[in-house]
Amino acid sequence: MTQSTAPITTEISTSSLTYEPGQTTTFDVTVRNQSDRFAAFRVEVLAVGADQSSTMRWYRLAPEVSSKIPPGDSTRFQMELLTVPPVPDGFTGTMNLTVRVYSIELQTEDRQVLRLIIKGTGYLPPRLTLVTRKLQAYPTEQVTIPVSVVNPNRQAVDVVVRLNGLPQTWLPDGIEQHLHLLAKGSKDLAFICQLPSPPQAPSQDYPLTLEAFQPNAPMSVYAEGRLTVMPAGYVEFRCQPTQQTVPETLRRWWNPRVGQAVIDLVLDNQSNVSHQAMLFAQYPSNARSAVPKSAVKDPAVKDPATTSKQPKRSRRWAWLWFWKQKHRKSDDLAALNATSDGGTNPGPTEHQEILLSQQPLDPTLNLSAREMELPLDTPVLQTLTIRQKLPWLGWPRAKTVEIQSTLMVPRTDLRNDTKTVYLEIFPLVPIWLQTVLGLILILLLGLGWWKVNQVHHQAAVTSVQLNGQADEVASVAKDGDIRLWSIRGRRLRSAGVLNQGDDRAVRVVRYRPVDNDQVIIGFENGELETWNLLLKQPQLAMSFDRDDRVFDIAIPPDAHSLYSGHGSGTVVQWNVQPEDEVPLAEPLRGFDVRFAIQALTLVGTDRQHLAIAGRNNRLVLINLATEQPLELNYPYGGGNDFITRLDSPSDRPTLLAVSDNQGRISIWDLQSCLATGTSLCNQIDEWSSGHNGRAVRAIAFSADGCFLASSGDDGHVKLWPLTPQGRRLPAIAEGKVVKRFDIPINAVDLARTHRHLKVASGAENGYVRLNTIRLRSLPEESLACSRF
Repeated sequence: MTQSTAPITTEISTSSLTYEPGQTTTFDVTVRNQSDRFAAFRVEVLAVGADQSSTMRWYRLAPEVSSKIPPGDSTRFQMELLTVPPVPDGFTGTMNLTVRVYSIELQTEDRQVLRLIIKGTGYLPPRLTLVTRKLQAYPTEQVTIPVSVVNPNRQAVDVVVRLNGLPQTWLPDGIEQHLHLLAKGSKDLAFICQLPSPPQAPSQDYPLTLEAFQPNAPMSVYAEGRLTVMPAGYVEFRCQPTQQTVPETLRRWWNPRVGQAVIDLVLDNQSNVSHQAMLFAQYPSNARSAVPKSAVKDPAVKDPATTSKQPKRSRRWAWLWFWKQKHRKSDDLAALNATSDGGTNPGPTEHQEILLSQQPLDPTLNLSAREMELPLDTPVLQTLTIRQKLPWLGWPRAKTVEIQSTLMVPRTDLRNDTKTVYLEIFPLVPIWLQTVLGLILILLLGLGWWKVNQVHHQAAVTSVQLNGQADEVASVAKDGDIRLWSIRGRRLRSAGVLNQGDDRAVRVVRYRPVDNDQVIIGFENGELETWNLLLKQPQLAMSFDRDDRVFDIAIPPDAHSLYSGHGSGTVVQWNVQPEDEVPLAEPLRGFDVRFAIQALTLVGTDRQHLAIAGRNNRLVLINLATEQPLELNYPYGGGNDFITRLDSPSDRPTLLAVSDNQGRISIWDLQSCLATGTSLCNQIDEWSSGHNGRAVRAIAFSADGCFLASSGDDGHVKLWPLTPQGRRLPAIAEGKVVKRFDIPINAVDLARTHRHLKVASGAENGYVRLNTIRLRSLPEESLACSRF
């Protein structure tokens, strides 16, 4: 016991301490604060010759650290000696213990020496060595733990070596081995460890403690090591069932408005690592999934395999959806690149985990839990509830749901991480009831179809024409009907009948150029009539020679008169202007061209020339001012050959298109011959392959002369884009087929709007059709004529 004037004074309750192995011994240490400030104190005991690197706890202090005490006050520590200090090869006899007291606040210490007497027989304990201190193994593997034991005594001894720290079931040969060591002898031995399957061998560090003792030695010796069981095994993801109906139970009369299906999700951890998993469900991004042939067709079975079709998005908002998809991909890529700035890229599973954790579930999908702990060898059950609003009618709809699972820290394999559930969504109205209702509806639709299909001519259409605004079509036929059709978008709708068919077949119809408020009709019996479209009643009736059929009508731009061409070869000019000296509906003059007339049209810049064509392929120009005829050099034909149609565009009146029943179409430039009065007119283009060599029944120019439409006995309606010079466009030299029919097309007309070409046609079966062509769907070079 020593006193001092130093800041720390230490008093030990005894100066000599005796320890007998197997028992405990205690003593007290009193520390007094001789400084002028508060301070806390610590105590440690040092043994001479002890292994300072040993982790063995051979004594215990209470308390381990004192609280701060004021100047002049004291605190007491109690030390309990648990075993002999860790001296290599053991020790018996007397050794010195140093009690060290120190304070961090005072930055000083005090040491006192205590004599320790260790009783024993004089035998030294054996020396024990764990040959490999760090071992690694996987479940189901066999591990050999090598040990070396040395007898330092001059006498032979019996030694028991015990392995602690591992479950006894892992050591099939037991945890103890008995050895007989000769004097100064040594021996090597091994413990065999058989690791079980992954769930029974959790992945962790197992501390190994080898203990060797002998009856005559005062104490045991120890060696420490570590066995690391590596991660192994797998986590399996299952879902039941994989095929399901919505709703699960189908009703006979009426299914619920919202159907529900429940899918069981099982995560079975067959590894030796506790995992944290996450689930996510979504409808796949693809628009359609393949249906396995094993799909359930019986509604009573709950596992039908189905496919999924994404609901259609409105075109109006389609651009917004694509913009979001594009930027979502960009954000995902940016997040992936950001994590790789440190030099390491996250694996696919980590990136998938980030994305799944950020994605919300679809409102129709409900998971009982999205994140969960997976204990070893214990399946975890979760449920996915699918609620779908059932359609009213239709067949069962196919849909798929993808369920994804991922491990937060993927230390083992995850099997079947994505599962697909096939749904078959039934309608509210059962199929059998829909069938009954469908039969009734078919009967009603059949009746409606029959009524709707009565809105057409009952005989062959002979002439059609679009009005100047291209929003109405007039058509006539051999049944005597004069019908009007309004254009609604891309379809024709009946706008009424001017003349419900009588016994007069109608041959031709033309709109009055001024205001388009009247149409002029030519009949097979040689009569002509003008009809007021607002009042829907005839105004004028004209007749030159009964039974002299009217084949075509030409109207000047001022609409003061009109020209009618007759089968007898006569052309009559009629007065339709009230202020004229000649009475209304009376002939002004006539011409006899001495061949049966089929077509006529006004040509020339001032429309003072009348082109007339007909039998034997005759084509004549009459100067209306001088009444002098000029016959063009068109290929002559026989008695059954004739020109079927003439047309000249309003914006380019010197162009003339001609078609005949031999399949030819030709385009003429009349400027030179009209100016000189000669018959040497310039034929710009000619072709006969447009309608497979069959008769061309009708042709029509667009107002600007850049497009020509034709129809014929082959049932084709064709469009011919033209160059500024009036030739066929080389890129579309064979024309563009607007529509194919299996019957002859007798009439055609063409009008151009700002964005479309509208083609009206009349067929042999009495139907009138409208086809609309977008200008931007045509080749760019086809628009060069319009720009010119």
